[in-house]
Amino acid sequence: DGAGGVLQGGGSMANLSALAVARNQALGTANIEQGLHAGPRPVLLVAESVHFSIIRAAHLLGIGEKNIISIRVNEAQQMCTDRLEEALEALSRSSDSRVVAVVASAGTTACGAIDPLAEIAALCCRYDVWLHVDAAYGGAALLSDDLRDRLYGIGQANTITIDLHKWCYMSVDCSILLYRDPHLARKTFSLQADYVREVDEDSTDTDVFYDLSPEVSRRFRALAVWLAFRHYGIDVLGRNVLYNVECAEYLAALVVTTPELELVVRPQLSICCFRYVPVDKNMNEEQLDQLNDRIVRRLTEKGDFLLSLTRIGNRSILRVCIRSYTTRTVHIERLIEEVCMLGKTCA
Repeated sequence: DGAGGVLQGGGSMANLSALAVARNQALGTANIEQGLHAGPRPVLLVAESVHFSIIRAAHLLGIGEKNIISIRVNEAQQMCTDRLEEALEALSRSSDSRVVAVVASAGTTACGAIDPLAEIAALCCRYDVWLHVDAAYGGAALLSDDLRDRLYGIGQANTITIDLHKWCYMSVDCSILLYRDPHLARKTFSLQADYVREVDEDSTDTDVFYDLSPEVSRRFRALAVWLAFRHYGIDVLGRNVLYNVECAEYLAALVVTTPELELVVRPQLSICCFRYVPVDKNMNEEQLDQLNDRIVRRLTEKGDFLLSLTRIGNRSILRVCIRSYTTRTVHIERLIEEVCMLGKTCA
């Protein structure tokens, strides 16, 4: 109750807006009036796997890259809460530093990892720290009754980013930024000018969207969302999301039973990360990286499958992100065949 939000032009803008509010809330009015030099050193806590838009937001907000503390991730690429607790405890004893926010992920870009949101939220509550959850990719899992528990704890966040154009089959751009307390956003973004009409508090126009984000001129993004949700319905969208996840899990099962393939990270949503490792050749890590790079290029040239490369543990990894409602198990099986065939010819 009392939460609010605004549709924005992409997850990067939503993340920037959320951290701007978090910064001003942490550093107070002196920051707004006099700038960052007026207060303590701002610190941002993020996982090693955080999206680059968070780092860029720190640049733009004057936090500075040296004030970003990177928290180690485990083998599943999830933030290690024990390391986060150590960092928060140390910073709580510092008189010249102030934590702006902890940024957790609900579906990392590289492999779809979900940080332990409930544990992170409990730590943020204990240390009175702003929690921002970047759920740009994974937030659509909330539409499925079968998947919602995987994001357990997300409701404790102060701000949440969700991209509807990523996994809800909507056109770019359509990102949601949710505020637990929209009043804090208005303290950051609301300014009065004689060329902006005053809002009548008794009217229905009290929600002025440029009071909730940096955007003043903006298009009617909500219309497409309203139409899609009304036409398809939450249940249909949720079933499609669930089926994408099941396809990724099926892909992982096939990878595990294929001798030439190595599962790198077990899918937590609809992203599966694996690589080709020939059983009959003794290749070093650099050669394996080059081989998997060639496989992705050849797949792209053939045009039937579009994979992307990512790096996990300093290794080149084949990344499959399933977000289409047209994907079927037969496509997953054909992908395995193509990767194995190209692996043999490219090795």
